[in-house]
Amino acid sequence: MANGNGNGDVNGFWWGMPWWVKAIAIVGVPSLISLGVIWSDRVQLVDKIDAQVKILYDMRMEARSHVERDNETNNAILEATRETNRILLAGCVNGATTIEARERCVGR
Repeated sequence: MANGNGNGDVNGFWWGMPWWVKAIAIVGVPSLISLGVIWSDRVQLVDKIDAQVKILYDMRMEARSHVERDNETNNAILEATRETNRILLAGCVNGATTIEARERCVGR
């Protein structure tokens, strides 16, 4: 160390090298490639998860609006059916000539 070849010396082996060269020298090329692949996969995985979350949210909103539309449609159909049944019952009762016929119209 006294001869000027230590790590702290400005003329030493590590002096002036970029950080990425030092990283390659310390961990080795295969390790650095592995770390790069892991980092790339992690970034892609986060992007995929974010996209899936957005798709699921959109699906939930679409399903909710679909249910609301179906409920409105079903309520309109139910109201129309009630009105039709009321008219049919009134016609049956008005057309009945006996008490027994009227009772059959009502379902007794």
